[in-house]
Amino acid sequence: MKIALFGATGRTGGLILERALSAAHEVTVLVRDPSKLKAPQVGLRIINGDARQASAVADAVQGTDVVISAHKL
Repeated sequence: MKIALFGATGRTGGLILERALSAAHEVTVLVRDPSKLKAPQVGLRIINGDARQASAVADAVQGTDVVISAHKL
């Protein structure tokens, strides 16, 4: 499954990311600071951007099967 994940650098999002990758899903994350993620992992696509930018969100969700938001409101 191809997953777009928002909030991947937070506590909940990090857990979702870890579980999704361990289940061999392809995960695209949109993050402002990629250095907050662990080293590149198989199945992980990182987009550097801001979830408040429509174009960055569109890039992140393109071609995915599901979108998960663990973004703090």
